Amino acid sequence: MRFTALILIAEIVLAGCGNQPDITKVLTNRRIWGRDFPVVLAQVENWNELGEKRVDLFRDHVVGERVYTKFDEAQGQATRLRALFANGHPELEFPNELFLQWGKDASRTRALEGLVQQQIPQLAKVGNTSRLVNSYFGQQLLAADLTLGVLKDQLGKPEKITREVVRSRFEGRSEVLTTYAYLGGSIQFADSTYSAPAPNGTERLIDRAILDTARIDNAVEQAKAK
Repeated sequence: MRFTALILIAEIVLAGCGNQPDITKVLTNRRIWGRDFPVVLAQVENWNELGEKRVDLFRDHVVGERVYTKFDEAQGQATRLRALFANGHPELEFPNELFLQWGKDASRTRALEGLVQQQIPQLAKVGNTSRLVNSYFGQQLLAADLTLGVLKDQLGKPEKITREVVRSRFEGRSEVLTTYAYLGGSIQFADSTYSAPAPNGTERLIDRAILDTARIDNAVEQAKAK
């Protein structure tokens, strides 16, 4: 996990919007998300209730957006998030249009529900700051071969592309983080100069998604009502 200093330069480039996809179709697209992504969907309401407006979803862990400078406050929020996770409903709430797309058989559904029950959020402390993180060891939250090319093929062109030059706190080197926004920024994807090369040799792998917790939580609730 890389923690970075303040953005030094930011360049925002507007891209062609086209017809943006339906959010349910995005959240159930198996070319974008890994097989264990439904566990995150089941728990996004907990992050939202805690007040984390966005979370960064990496290949096997989720990190809250907020950076805490007071350790006692961070500990309190971590305790609260653990309680929210523990008191949540592990069932993937059938019938639910979102989860029906992922739980194709009963054994797979039980496995996902078991993963929901196992999650215990932790604090990641770097220097004098902390962020909340939940690790999904050995799980796959993003598709293994996800690239910008795959996103364009599945979702069309992003609405906005943002490039940020960020300096590492510890390494003294800069990285360029490129973010691709869809659905008004509800779901964004990012790669960077540190991202692994894709198997095709011409692109970098997308290494994270950035989820608006309130909007994703609302999409899950809307799916329950159908």
